[in-house]
Amino acid sequence: MSFFEAVTPQKEDLYFSTAHDVMQELRNIWAPHALPTDVVRTVLDETWPAGLTTLRHPTGKTMRPCLARTINHGTELKPHVDRCDWYSHASFAEPYAQLSGNIYLSVGDEGGELVIWNARPDRASDPIVCECSVDTERLGEPIFTLAPRVGEMIVVNSQLVHAVKKVRGLRSTLSFFLVLQTKDGPLRMYH
Repeated sequence: MSFFEAVTPQKEDLYFSTAHDVMQELRNIWAPHALPTDVVRTVLDETWPAGLTTLRHPTGKTMRPCLARTINHGTELKPHVDRCDWYSHASFAEPYAQLSGNIYLSVGDEGGELVIWNARPDRASDPIVCECSVDTERLGEPIFTLAPRVGEMIVVNSQLVHAVKKVRGLRSTLSFFLVLQTKDGPLRMYH
């Protein structure tokens, strides 16, 4: 479960109570090699001027830095944005910037392309239905479409409207968000 799915106090409690175990399970799966997102975290911490830390919930609880995510056959992700400050169940400050990263473990047999529009809405169109929903009537044509390859990492501005076309087969990723709360501050990683 990603934090944006933790929309009730009970689900939020589940997210935090399983965060450590989920990360340990992912590391065990990749052992003896490093979990790829841990490598990304280390490199960014060493190279970003203010370093990288894991994002903390406004209550002080540490968020989970990544998620193993699967998109099943026949599924698509509708146009949306990802912004930590849109979560109605938490009070994150508006980020200076937010990026979404995916490391592709499988891409399916067909479809699953990442589609991005040059649109940056300032609020969810229907936060009751989905905190990441956007009005799609005036989107127009996307600025680009990417067909991911296995082993590739793609990082995009998650405040721009993006979608994933319908997947034929199974698409799996290690996913993460990077938040920059101030221009010169540290990067914060979570999912």
